[in-house]
Amino acid sequence: MELIDKIKKMIEKVEKFKDKIGKNKILQKNVWENKKTEIPIILNKQDIEIKNYPDFNLKESFYNPEKMLYMQLKGIINIVSEYSDACPSVRFNFGTGFIPSIFGLESEIFEDKMPWLKKHLSKEEIKKFKFDDFEKIENMGLMQKVKEYFEVYKEYLTEDIKIYLPDTQGPFDIVHLIRGDEIFTDIYDDLEFFKFLLEISTFVYIKTTEKLKQIIGEDFKKSYHGGCYYIEKGGIRICEDSTTLLSPKHIEIVLNYTQKCLKYFGGGWVHFCGKAEHLFNMACEIPELTGINFGNPEKYDFNYIFKKLNEKNKVYLGNVPRERSETWKDYLKRVYEICEGKNLIFISSLKENEKVEEVYEYWRILQ
Repeated sequence: MELIDKIKKMIEKVEKFKDKIGKNKILQKNVWENKKTEIPIILNKQDIEIKNYPDFNLKESFYNPEKMLYMQLKGIINIVSEYSDACPSVRFNFGTGFIPSIFGLESEIFEDKMPWLKKHLSKEEIKKFKFDDFEKIENMGLMQKVKEYFEVYKEYLTEDIKIYLPDTQGPFDIVHLIRGDEIFTDIYDDLEFFKFLLEISTFVYIKTTEKLKQIIGEDFKKSYHGGCYYIEKGGIRICEDSTTLLSPKHIEIVLNYTQKCLKYFGGGWVHFCGKAEHLFNMACEIPELTGINFGNPEKYDFNYIFKKLNEKNKVYLGNVPRERSETWKDYLKRVYEICEGKNLIFISSLKENEKVEEVYEYWRILQ
Protein backbone atom coordinates (compact mmCIF):
# COMPACT_ATOMS: atom_id res chain seq x y z
CA MET A 1 0.00 0.00 0.00
CA GLU A 2 1.37 3.43 -0.98
CA LEU A 3 1.96 6.21 1.54
CA ILE A 4 -1.02 8.24 0.34
CA ASP A 5 -3.30 5.20 0.56
CA LYS A 6 -2.16 4.60 4.14
CA ILE A 7 -2.90 8.24 5.04
CA LYS A 8 -6.38 7.91 3.56
CA LYS A 9 -6.94 4.60 5.33
CA MET A 10 -6.10 6.09 8.73
CA ILE A 11 -8.38 9.06 8.12
CA GLU A 12 -11.20 6.68 7.12
CA LYS A 13 -10.71 4.83 10.41
CA VAL A 14 -11.05 8.09 12.34
CA GLU A 15 -14.12 9.07 10.31
CA LYS A 16 -15.91 5.90 11.48
CA PHE A 17 -16.18 7.64 14.87
CA LYS A 18 -17.37 10.99 13.54
CA ASP A 19 -20.46 11.08 15.79
CA LYS A 20 -18.44 10.01 18.83
CA ILE A 21 -15.86 12.75 18.20
CA GLY A 22 -18.66 15.30 18.10
CA LYS A 23 -19.88 14.09 21.49
CA ASN A 24 -16.32 14.10 22.82
CA LYS A 25 -15.96 17.78 21.99
CA ILE A 26 -19.07 18.58 24.00
CA LEU A 27 -17.74 16.49 26.93
CA GLN A 28 -14.43 18.34 26.88
CA LYS A 29 -16.12 21.71 26.33
CA ASN A 30 -18.18 21.22 29.50
CA VAL A 31 -15.09 20.62 31.63
CA TRP A 32 -13.97 24.22 31.04
CA GLU A 33 -17.08 25.50 32.83
CA ASN A 34 -15.32 24.61 36.13
CA LYS A 35 -18.28 22.77 37.61
CA LYS A 36 -19.25 19.15 38.17
CA THR A 37 -19.77 17.40 34.85
CA GLU A 38 -19.10 14.14 33.04
CA ILE A 39 -15.32 13.77 32.94
CA PRO A 40 -13.75 12.76 29.59
CA ILE A 41 -11.27 9.89 29.64
CA ILE A 42 -8.69 9.24 26.90
CA LEU A 43 -8.12 5.50 26.42
CA ASN A 44 -5.77 3.66 24.11
CA LYS A 45 -7.14 0.78 21.99
CA GLN A 46 -4.45 -0.76 19.80
CA ASP A 47 -5.23 -0.83 16.08
CA ILE A 48 -3.42 -3.95 14.91
CA GLU A 49 -3.57 -3.06 11.21
CA ILE A 50 -2.02 0.39 11.72
CA LYS A 51 0.53 -0.99 14.20
CA ASN A 52 2.01 -2.97 11.33
CA TYR A 53 2.37 0.07 9.09
CA PRO A 54 6.06 1.07 8.76
CA ASP A 55 7.42 4.19 10.49
CA PHE A 56 9.41 7.08 9.07
CA ASN A 57 12.19 8.51 11.19
CA LEU A 58 12.06 12.10 12.43
CA LYS A 59 14.44 13.38 9.75
CA GLU A 60 12.38 11.87 6.94
CA SER A 61 9.22 13.32 8.46
CA PHE A 62 10.70 16.79 8.96
CA TYR A 63 11.42 17.30 5.27
CA ASN A 64 8.31 15.67 3.82
CA PRO A 65 4.79 16.92 4.69
CA GLU A 66 3.07 13.66 3.68
CA LYS A 67 5.41 11.62 5.87
CA MET A 68 4.96 14.11 8.72
CA LEU A 69 1.18 13.87 8.47
CA TYR A 70 1.37 10.08 8.22
CA MET A 71 3.38 9.85 11.46
CA GLN A 72 1.08 12.31 13.21
CA LEU A 73 -1.93 10.19 12.24
CA LYS A 74 -0.19 7.03 13.47
CA GLY A 75 0.25 8.85 16.77
CA ILE A 76 -3.48 9.45 17.28
CA ILE A 77 -5.13 6.43 15.67
CA ASN A 78 -5.21 4.35 18.89
CA ILE A 79 -7.01 7.00 20.95
CA VAL A 80 -9.92 7.29 18.51
CA SER A 81 -12.53 4.63 19.24
CA GLU A 82 -15.92 4.12 20.83
CA TYR A 83 -14.04 3.80 24.13
CA SER A 84 -12.19 7.10 24.16
CA ASP A 85 -13.23 10.75 24.57
CA ALA A 86 -10.41 12.20 22.45
CA CYS A 87 -10.74 15.14 20.07
CA PRO A 88 -8.15 14.09 17.47
CA SER A 89 -5.63 16.60 16.17
CA VAL A 90 -2.28 16.73 14.36
CA ARG A 91 0.48 19.32 14.13
CA PHE A 92 3.40 20.50 12.01
CA ASN A 93 6.09 18.73 14.02
CA PHE A 94 9.10 21.07 13.63
CA GLY A 95 10.36 20.91 17.22
CA THR A 96 11.25 23.50 19.84
CA GLY A 97 13.40 25.44 17.38
CA PHE A 98 10.31 26.70 15.55
CA ILE A 99 10.18 30.21 17.03
CA PRO A 100 13.99 30.50 17.43
CA SER A 101 14.17 29.95 13.65
CA ILE A 102 12.36 33.29 13.28
CA PHE A 103 15.35 34.85 15.08
CA GLY A 104 17.63 33.34 12.41
CA LEU A 105 18.70 30.21 14.30
CA GLU A 106 18.91 26.82 12.59
CA SER A 107 18.35 23.39 14.08
CA GLU A 108 20.19 20.19 13.38
CA ILE A 109 17.70 17.57 12.20
CA PHE A 110 18.19 14.06 13.59
CA GLU A 111 16.75 10.69 12.66
CA ASP A 112 16.20 9.46 16.22
CA LYS A 113 15.43 12.58 18.27
CA MET A 114 13.75 15.93 17.86
CA PRO A 115 15.64 18.85 16.23
CA TRP A 116 18.02 20.88 18.36
CA LEU A 117 19.53 24.33 17.81
CA LYS A 118 23.03 24.43 16.36
CA LYS A 119 24.00 27.61 18.24
CA HIS A 120 22.74 30.43 20.44
CA LEU A 121 22.89 34.19 19.99
CA SER A 122 25.29 36.50 21.76
CA LYS A 123 24.15 39.43 23.84
CA GLU A 124 25.39 41.80 21.14
CA GLU A 125 23.46 39.98 18.40
CA ILE A 126 20.28 40.05 20.45
CA LYS A 127 20.56 43.75 21.24
CA LYS A 128 20.40 44.50 17.51
CA PHE A 129 16.84 43.17 17.22
CA LYS A 130 14.02 45.65 16.80
CA PHE A 131 10.31 44.89 16.94
CA ASP A 132 9.97 46.12 13.35
CA ASP A 133 12.29 43.30 12.22
CA PHE A 134 9.36 40.90 12.60
CA GLU A 135 6.86 42.80 10.48
CA LYS A 136 6.75 40.04 7.83
CA ILE A 137 6.94 37.17 10.28
CA GLU A 138 5.17 34.77 7.90
CA ASN A 139 8.28 34.85 5.68
CA MET A 140 10.79 34.17 8.44
CA GLY A 141 12.40 30.92 9.54
CA LEU A 142 10.23 27.82 9.61
CA MET A 143 7.10 29.95 9.18
CA GLN A 144 7.91 29.73 5.47
CA LYS A 145 7.21 25.99 5.57
CA VAL A 146 3.89 26.27 7.39
CA LYS A 147 1.79 27.31 4.39
CA GLU A 148 3.31 24.56 2.24
CA TYR A 149 2.67 21.88 4.89
CA PHE A 150 -0.80 23.25 5.61
CA GLU A 151 -1.80 22.85 1.96
CA VAL A 152 -0.76 19.19 2.09
CA TYR A 153 -2.54 18.53 5.38
CA LYS A 154 -5.67 20.28 4.15
CA GLU A 155 -5.75 18.09 1.03
CA TYR A 156 -6.25 14.97 3.15
CA LEU A 157 -7.78 15.91 6.50
CA THR A 158 -11.50 15.91 7.24
CA GLU A 159 -13.34 18.26 9.58
CA ASP A 160 -13.01 15.76 12.43
CA ILE A 161 -9.21 15.89 12.62
CA LYS A 162 -8.01 19.35 13.60
CA ILE A 163 -4.61 20.93 13.06
CA TYR A 164 -3.02 22.37 16.17
CA LEU A 165 -0.10 24.75 16.58
CA PRO A 166 3.54 23.75 16.12
CA ASP A 167 5.71 23.78 19.25
CA THR A 168 5.71 27.50 20.04
CA GLN A 169 7.10 27.02 23.59
CA GLY A 170 6.65 30.20 25.71
CA PRO A 171 8.35 33.53 26.42
CA PHE A 172 11.07 32.32 28.79
CA ASP A 173 11.62 28.95 27.13
CA ILE A 174 12.21 30.84 23.86
CA VAL A 175 14.64 33.16 25.66
CA HIS A 176 16.56 30.17 27.03
CA LEU A 177 16.71 28.54 23.58
CA ILE A 178 17.94 31.72 21.92
CA ARG A 179 20.50 32.79 24.53
CA GLY A 180 21.48 29.44 26.01
CA ASP A 181 22.47 28.91 29.64
CA GLU A 182 24.10 32.35 29.80
CA ILE A 183 20.60 33.72 30.37
CA PHE A 184 20.84 32.49 33.97
CA THR A 185 23.75 34.85 34.68
CA ASP A 186 22.22 37.63 32.56
CA ILE A 187 19.38 37.73 35.08
CA TYR A 188 21.85 38.91 37.73
CA ASP A 189 24.36 40.79 35.58
CA ASP A 190 21.96 42.74 33.35
CA LEU A 191 18.32 42.58 34.39
CA GLU A 192 17.32 45.19 31.81
CA PHE A 193 18.72 43.04 29.00
CA PHE A 194 16.89 40.03 30.45
CA LYS A 195 13.62 41.97 30.38
CA PHE A 196 14.30 43.24 26.85
CA LEU A 197 14.76 39.67 25.62
CA LEU A 198 11.54 38.62 27.36
CA GLU A 199 9.72 41.55 25.74
CA ILE A 200 10.87 40.66 22.25
CA SER A 201 10.28 36.91 22.67
CA THR A 202 6.77 37.64 23.96
CA PHE A 203 6.13 39.91 20.98
CA VAL A 204 7.31 37.23 18.53
CA TYR A 205 5.36 34.48 20.36
CA ILE A 206 2.14 36.49 20.06
CA LYS A 207 2.70 37.58 16.47
CA THR A 208 3.69 34.06 15.36
CA THR A 209 0.71 32.45 17.12
CA GLU A 210 -1.65 35.02 15.63
CA LYS A 211 -0.40 34.27 12.11
CA LEU A 212 -0.45 30.49 12.65
CA LYS A 213 -4.04 30.59 13.84
CA GLN A 214 -5.02 32.58 10.77
CA ILE A 215 -3.39 29.99 8.50
CA ILE A 216 -4.90 26.89 10.12
CA GLY A 217 -8.25 28.58 10.75
CA GLU A 218 -8.27 28.08 14.52
CA ASP A 219 -10.39 30.22 16.82
CA PHE A 220 -8.35 32.94 18.54
CA LYS A 221 -9.62 32.07 22.01
CA LYS A 222 -10.11 28.30 21.68
CA SER A 223 -7.72 25.57 20.62
CA TYR A 224 -6.83 21.92 20.13
CA HIS A 225 -3.64 20.32 21.37
CA GLY A 226 -1.71 17.16 22.05
CA GLY A 227 -3.61 14.99 19.61
CA CYS A 228 -6.54 14.61 22.02
CA TYR A 229 -7.45 17.83 23.85
CA TYR A 230 -10.06 20.48 23.09
CA ILE A 231 -9.61 23.74 25.02
CA GLU A 232 -12.81 25.76 25.15
CA LYS A 233 -11.29 28.56 27.24
CA GLY A 234 -7.94 29.62 25.90
CA GLY A 235 -6.22 29.85 22.56
CA ILE A 236 -2.70 28.82 23.60
CA ARG A 237 -0.40 26.51 25.48
CA ILE A 238 2.75 27.92 27.09
CA CYS A 239 5.75 25.78 28.07
CA GLU A 240 7.50 26.74 31.29
CA ASP A 241 10.14 23.98 31.41
CA SER A 242 13.04 26.42 31.71
CA THR A 243 11.09 28.55 34.17
CA THR A 244 11.32 25.71 36.72
CA LEU A 245 15.04 26.51 37.02
CA LEU A 246 14.46 30.07 38.27
CA SER A 247 14.07 31.49 41.76
CA PRO A 248 10.54 32.53 42.79
CA LYS A 249 11.59 36.19 42.43
CA HIS A 250 12.50 35.69 38.78
CA ILE A 251 9.57 33.36 38.11
CA GLU A 252 7.35 36.26 39.09
CA ILE A 253 8.96 38.41 36.37
CA VAL A 254 8.56 35.65 33.76
CA LEU A 255 4.93 34.99 34.63
CA ASN A 256 4.10 38.62 33.89
CA TYR A 257 4.99 37.89 30.25
CA THR A 258 3.16 34.57 30.35
CA GLN A 259 0.09 36.42 31.55
CA LYS A 260 0.42 38.93 28.70
CA CYS A 261 0.27 36.06 26.18
CA LEU A 262 -2.62 34.35 27.94
CA LYS A 263 -4.61 37.56 28.09
CA TYR A 264 -4.09 38.22 24.36
CA PHE A 265 -5.55 34.84 23.40
CA GLY A 266 -8.41 34.68 25.88
CA GLY A 267 -6.56 32.42 28.30
CA GLY A 268 -4.74 29.13 27.95
CA TRP A 269 -2.80 26.50 29.83
CA VAL A 270 0.80 25.89 30.86
CA HIS A 271 2.97 22.79 30.71
CA PHE A 272 6.20 22.05 32.51
CA CYS A 273 8.32 19.03 33.40
CA GLY A 274 10.03 18.20 36.66
CA LYS A 275 8.87 18.87 40.22
CA ALA A 276 7.99 22.53 40.68
CA GLU A 277 5.15 22.99 43.16
CA HIS A 278 6.19 26.61 43.69
CA LEU A 279 5.67 27.30 39.97
CA PHE A 280 2.33 25.46 40.03
CA ASN A 281 1.14 27.57 42.94
CA MET A 282 2.30 30.82 41.35
CA ALA A 283 0.77 29.95 37.96
CA CYS A 284 -2.57 29.17 39.61
CA GLU A 285 -2.76 32.80 40.74
CA ILE A 286 -2.89 34.05 37.12
CA PRO A 287 -6.56 34.82 36.36
CA GLU A 288 -6.15 34.15 32.63
CA LEU A 289 -4.63 30.71 33.21
CA THR A 290 -7.31 28.10 32.52
CA GLY A 291 -5.36 24.84 32.75
CA ILE A 292 -2.23 22.94 33.81
CA ASN A 293 -0.37 19.93 32.41
CA PHE A 294 2.59 18.17 34.05
CA GLY A 295 5.35 16.41 32.14
CA ASN A 296 6.13 14.40 35.28
CA PRO A 297 2.81 13.89 37.08
CA GLU A 298 4.37 11.16 39.24
CA LYS A 299 6.20 13.87 41.20
CA TYR A 300 3.01 15.48 42.54
CA ASP A 301 0.45 14.84 45.26
CA PHE A 302 -2.81 14.98 43.34
CA ASN A 303 -4.90 15.32 46.47
CA TYR A 304 -3.27 18.72 46.84
CA ILE A 305 -3.23 19.46 43.09
CA PHE A 306 -6.99 18.98 42.63
CA LYS A 307 -7.80 20.83 45.83
CA LYS A 308 -5.88 23.82 44.46
CA LEU A 309 -7.25 23.51 40.91
CA ASN A 310 -10.85 23.30 42.09
CA GLU A 311 -10.33 26.25 44.42
CA LYS A 312 -8.89 28.35 41.58
CA ASN A 313 -11.18 27.04 38.78
CA LYS A 314 -8.40 25.58 36.64
CA VAL A 315 -8.47 22.37 34.56
CA TYR A 316 -5.90 19.59 34.69
CA LEU A 317 -5.14 17.96 31.33
CA GLY A 318 -3.26 14.69 31.38
CA ASN A 319 -2.29 11.62 33.33
CA VAL A 320 -2.95 11.05 37.02
CA PRO A 321 -0.46 8.42 38.23
CA ARG A 322 -1.59 5.05 39.44
CA GLU A 323 -0.30 3.55 42.68
CA ARG A 324 1.64 0.34 42.23
CA SER A 325 -0.78 -1.93 44.08
CA GLU A 326 -4.03 -0.34 42.84
CA THR A 327 -6.54 -2.33 40.85
CA TRP A 328 -7.87 -0.43 37.87
CA LYS A 329 -11.26 0.00 39.55
CA ASP A 330 -9.71 1.40 42.73
CA TYR A 331 -7.54 3.69 40.61
CA LEU A 332 -10.47 5.12 38.64
CA LYS A 333 -12.57 5.53 41.78
CA ARG A 334 -9.77 7.38 43.57
CA VAL A 335 -9.15 9.74 40.64
CA TYR A 336 -12.82 10.56 40.30
CA GLU A 337 -13.15 11.25 44.02
CA ILE A 338 -10.12 13.54 44.30
CA CYS A 339 -11.08 15.60 41.24
CA GLU A 340 -14.63 15.88 42.65
CA GLY A 341 -16.09 15.25 39.20
CA LYS A 342 -14.78 18.43 37.60
CA ASN A 343 -11.77 20.20 36.07
CA LEU A 344 -10.17 17.11 34.50
CA ILE A 345 -9.52 15.77 31.01
CA PHE A 346 -8.12 12.42 32.05
CA ILE A 347 -5.45 10.23 30.43
CA SER A 348 -5.42 7.03 32.48
CA SER A 349 -2.67 4.56 33.33
CA LEU A 350 -3.75 1.08 32.31
CA LYS A 351 -1.92 -2.21 32.09
CA GLU A 352 -1.70 -4.25 28.91
CA ASN A 353 -4.16 -6.92 30.02
CA GLU A 354 -6.86 -4.47 31.14
CA LYS A 355 -9.74 -4.04 28.73
CA VAL A 356 -10.58 -0.50 27.65
CA GLU A 357 -14.22 -1.53 27.12
CA GLU A 358 -14.60 -2.43 30.80
CA VAL A 359 -12.63 0.61 31.96
CA TYR A 360 -14.75 2.96 29.87
CA GLU A 361 -17.99 1.46 31.12
CA TYR A 362 -16.91 1.62 34.78
CA TRP A 363 -15.73 5.23 34.41
CA ARG A 364 -19.20 6.15 33.17
CA ILE A 365 -20.84 4.26 36.04
CA LEU A 366 -18.75 6.24 38.56
CA GLN A 367 -20.31 9.42 37.24
